[in-house]
Amino acid sequence: MASLYRRGKTGLWCIELSVDGEPILDDKGEPILDETGRVRRYRKRIRIASRTTNKKLALLKAQILEGKKGVEDTVGKPPETPDQRRQKKQDEQDAIALSVHVEDYLRALQVRGRAPKTIGPARAFLAVNENGKGGIAKALGVEKLSEITSSVVERFLHGVQSAGRASRTSNWRLAQLSAFLGWAAKGGRISANPCMTIDRKNVDRDRRRVRRPLTPEELETVFAAAERRGTKPLFAAAYFAGLRKGDLVRLRWSSVDLDGAKLTIADGKANRIDVLPIAAPLLAELRRIRPALAMPTAYVLMPGIDATWRREDAIDDERCATYAAAGLAMEDAGGSVADLHSLRESLATDLARQGVAPMVLMKLMRHANIATTMKYYVRLRMDDLAGGLATLAAPSNAAPTKLAQPATGTDDATPENAASDLDVDLDVRTRQHTNAHGGTKWARPDLNREPTDYESAALTC
Repeated sequence: MASLYRRGKTGLWCIELSVDGEPILDDKGEPILDETGRVRRYRKRIRIASRTTNKKLALLKAQILEGKKGVEDTVGKPPETPDQRRQKKQDEQDAIALSVHVEDYLRALQVRGRAPKTIGPARAFLAVNENGKGGIAKALGVEKLSEITSSVVERFLHGVQSAGRASRTSNWRLAQLSAFLGWAAKGGRISANPCMTIDRKNVDRDRRRVRRPLTPEELETVFAAAERRGTKPLFAAAYFAGLRKGDLVRLRWSSVDLDGAKLTIADGKANRIDVLPIAAPLLAELRRIRPALAMPTAYVLMPGIDATWRREDAIDDERCATYAAAGLAMEDAGGSVADLHSLRESLATDLARQGVAPMVLMKLMRHANIATTMKYYVRLRMDDLAGGLATLAAPSNAAPTKLAQPATGTDDATPENAASDLDVDLDVRTRQHTNAHGGTKWARPDLNREPTDYESAALTC
């Protein structure tokens, strides 16, 4: 137990502690154990200066020192520096396997309510097995979380592009790493996110897959081929509602309001609820295919297939067959492709050609940023640009017509109905006089009478 003493009546208090000393050895030099199996040690007394004349404060320091384990190891040592504390914390995190950090991150995504379509790709890219192989451990060539530095990430991204991958793929992997390392930095597992100093690649300079909207003639042939194959509602929903393939796969009758002509997208790409109006051609197709006793959970399109991945494959196969039946080339001479998403771009382009406001386009496309709509979904042709220039009027050689200017009173010409300076001045002064005396009605004074002494004095000022 700690004890306090001081020399003199006004001296500093000293703390005396009893701590374990050297082990007690037997005749053979082996340490002697007690009944509990612990090594018996000699007790020794150490003295520590409290550096205070306050007994209560010295007693508090003594209790703190007594409560520490291994006081003899800490007494006389300098306090840890910030770098030492940081290194100690890093060593504690490095003792944890990298796979544990990844699983904790994926579990945190689930707690935050992220959709499975977000967690699935993250798990496929980041996941590390129990042996510390695979995932980012194999991609980055690291075994510990602290070994992931900015230079390691840059070397990994350089390898991605050297393998022929597009800049969009490189940016996606950088975003996944940044999200994981940012979460680790926020939780104190690493000191900082090394991806914050890495710039993303310019996607516009390295676009490998460029879609194109369909022309009106191509749309007509596609809808005719789809009607012959009995899948016109699929292509009508993709064009008139601008639905993505995932929206088409998950569309159920509970999301379709035929009476109110509204379509609800609750589990779309943006993970929000969007309500869209249903165009008249699509509304007619939905009414035609709706069963008499339609279950709310029944699928609207491809109702005979339940598995999601099979529905996606079936929609892709139907799109390829319909485009082939319509004689539509999947890729044109310029390298632009036509797929199911091209119908969504065709809707945005056709509405823009008809003069629909950009904000309306953004809402119909369900984009969070209008720049996405105008940059990637509105594809104007040369005839659209020529039509815009055709509305410009040709310049005329006739002299411009001089606009009539109101009289200012500084020239010689005075209109018949122009008031004189005396008229204007008396108007103002009479109005001020009437308002000052509480008058509720103002009458124009008679200008044919002689001015009063007050008015004459006012005009001479």
